[in-house]
Order: sequence, then C-alpha cells, then structure tokens
Amino acid sequence: MTTIDPRISIVVTSRNDDHGGDMLARMRMFVRGMDAQASRHDMQAELVVVDWNPPEDRPPLCDVLPEPVAGSPLCIRYISVPNRVHQRWEHCERIPLFQMIAKNVGIRRAAGRFVLATNVDLLFSDALCEFLARGPLDDDRMYRANRCDVPDEMPYDAGIDDQLAYCRDHVIRRIGSRPWGPQWLGKCKKALLGAWGSAKAVRLLVDSDGCGDFTLLARRAWEEIRGYPELGLYSIYVDGLGCHTAVACGYEQTVLSPELCTYHLDHGAGWMSMSVSERMKFTSNRPSLDWGLYCEAARWVQKNGRPLNINDEEWGCKADEFEEQTRRG
Repeated sequence: MTTIDPRISIVVTSRNDDHGGDMLARMRMFVRGMDAQASRHDMQAELVVVDWNPPEDRPPLCDVLPEPVAGSPLCIRYISVPNRVHQRWEHCERIPLFQMIAKNVGIRRAAGRFVLATNVDLLFSDALCEFLARGPLDDDRMYRANRCDVPDEMPYDAGIDDQLAYCRDHVIRRIGSRPWGPQWLGKCKKALLGAWGSAKAVRLLVDSDGCGDFTLLARRAWEEIRGYPELGLYSIYVDGLGCHTAVACGYEQTVLSPELCTYHLDHGAGWMSMSVSERMKFTSNRPSLDWGLYCEAARWVQKNGRPLNINDEEWGCKADEFEEQTRRG
C-alpha cells in the first residue's frame, strides 16, 4: 500500500557520522520499529528523514537505513541538506547538526495534516501508535507524550514484540508530566506568570521535558508558530521554546496517558546519562541557550501570545530545493 495522503508526518533528523555512539544501529532500530508499527496499526504515515550536512566520506542515510517491508503503509522520504546550507549559521564548524533547523526543513515539507517532531533513537508503544493511527486529533491542540528511558542493552535486531516487552520491563526513568497537570495549570496561566518567577512558570505551564522526542501539532499550527527558532546553537531548550510558543498562540496542550509513551535507549552520550561535569564539558564546546535565558524567552512568548521575532516567512529553508529520495513498501 502506498501512502498518498498521510494522516501523520513523522519528522526526524540525523547524519551518518555515528554521533552519540552507535547511532546507525539505533537509527535502524527506529526505522524498523516504525515500519512494523505502521503495518500493525495500518498507520497511514510518512517518515520524513532530514539528512543534515551529510558527511562526504560516508554513504547517505537513504542508502544505509532499512526500506519499508512490502505492503507497508509507511512511506519514507529522505531530504538531503548539503553543507553549503549548513554553513549559513554561526558555529557551523562546531555543531555539525542543527537539529531544530533540520526538523523545520522536514516540517515545512511535510504532507500530513498532523506533523510529529521526534527523534531517531526511540520506539513507540503499541498504544501510542494506535492513537496516531486512529485516535481523535484536534487541529487546535498540541500533543505531548512521556519518554521512558530504558537501558541500552536491548537487542537491536529482535522483533518488535520482544523489544517492546523489554522496554516495558526495564524503565529507568519517566520524563514528562502526568495528563492532569499542565492542562489544569494552564487555566491559571496569567496568575502564575504574574505571581511567580519565570523558572517556576516555565516548569508548570508547559510540559517541555523531553519534548524533542514527541511534539505533535497540526501542520497549520507549525506554520503559525514558524517552527522552532532557527539559531546556530546546540538544540537544548530550543525544542521547549517551540512548545511554549504553540501554547502561547492558543494551542491547548494535551499530555497523553502514560501508556501512550515513547521508549528511549539510555546511551552514555545522552544528556540524562551524563554527570554534571560531563554536561558542563559538553556544552562548553557547543554554544547553547542557558536556562535563565530560556526561561526569559518562554515567559515572553507566554505573556505576549506570539512567537519570538527570530524566524521570518522563509523558515525551514522554504526557498531551497533539496535532493529527495522516496522509499515505499
């Protein structure tokens, strides 16, 4: 079956440089898992993989990642963004992948009515995929799912049922709010912003922890908020600004039930696995937003009800034409 008019566009980005350690194996696991879940739940979806700044000495992602199995409803689109585009942003030599800018490229070119921004080292629970395939989705809401970290000891080549069983039984930590939290608190937004400092307001008003792993909006909502702020910085907190902007623009946040979750392999290079000193060394080599400025920016969009004045109408490299490869089952 060929996906012509997908319900969901799933946008991810990566490059074939093994960043984070054993990344290629984790990407293959993700693609196989997504394909298996699409077939199981008849999920009419496209997977948009933005191959950002691909290394010249390695094959592109479209040549090393699995193809959909025969009859799969999943269509995989590979969009290649060359180094000449990467060089437009400051710090391009120190940060080889501008994750949020790359996701904007995919979001801008997505065909689905709803667009999910996520990452390439995850598995989605059966309940979550069932919801994506057939659950009620509202154009005026932002959907968030918890992320459950599991040890990076799962056999990458195991079947999807064995992988999901391993994940369910080996959760290290759960990241994200419970369904009742931010929705109720969101009704008190003005009072919270006026009475408390920005850090407390940021923590309570919007479920942004781990939001790079799952943020789902209607495509028109992404267009209204102009995607993620396009900054030549490491991605930390930039994804959170996207969530705050969506809520500030009137897209009510829905935190999905705990069983509708993603599973994340807790590899040693992951942010949550690093010690404090390792995080400090990591960010010292990658210019990024600090927590205080992030809180200030998040509070600004909440109070003003509109995006930061960073992206213009050309966000997501609108005017550029990129090489694209399509893989269908």
